[in-house]
Amino acid sequence: MCMILTALVHPVQVSQHFNGHDDLGRYAGRYHNFHEHLRIPGFQHSFNIPDSTNSELGNLLQNRFEFRPTFLPFYVMHSHIIRADAVALAWPETKIVKITTTQLDLDQVAYNWVCKFLTRFKHRDVLAGKLATVQREYQRLATVSVEQFGELDCPDDIKLLTWINRYASHSFYQGFEQYQPQVPEIEISFRSLFHGTLANSIELVAKDLGIVYTEQGLTRAQDLIAKYSASQHTVPWKLTLKDYE
Repeated sequence: MCMILTALVHPVQVSQHFNGHDDLGRYAGRYHNFHEHLRIPGFQHSFNIPDSTNSELGNLLQNRFEFRPTFLPFYVMHSHIIRADAVALAWPETKIVKITTTQLDLDQVAYNWVCKFLTRFKHRDVLAGKLATVQREYQRLATVSVEQFGELDCPDDIKLLTWINRYASHSFYQGFEQYQPQVPEIEISFRSLFHGTLANSIELVAKDLGIVYTEQGLTRAQDLIAKYSASQHTVPWKLTLKDYE
């Protein structure tokens, strides 16, 4: 989404459309230090910190973050932010774009994470945490260990890895459902991105965000959406909790 918004105002070069991680840093991470602070104790992707208030988180953002000179008319930051109110307190001019999902999307989202993130960056520590979650919460996969997945790129393991991610993320999605921010959010469905129908409404999104674009910019954004959608892989299974014991 960050690159789609950038494409409205500036040419965007994408090395491959299936996974934007390799290109995202050039547009979303180069002009601020947002991701340098994600692992600071007490400040995580979710902002789901029970003993912290929005004002405390807003102060943390203001004090730790640095915005660098950019050729763009706006900054883009991507994250799994639950406490959007804290961001608005830190920077009142912020516009929040929320990618929404339904229960019908969760298999695909889990599959995307495995195919695009886990097998690409090999974060065994993240997988270990997810495996521990399903073992603890569902009393399943008791004999499974992270080590058995080897280099994390074996196709034979993709379904099991997707299942682990799907059911380990239950509380994560609950957090988004339970926390209702007070600041306005511009909602875009995951499905509209995946299937490319966002191209039909990206003009309205740009208007809501106050982005001034040219016809050339609109064409760039629509083309990027179409190429992203065409490159996606549909999850080949319908997952259920009973798939693994």
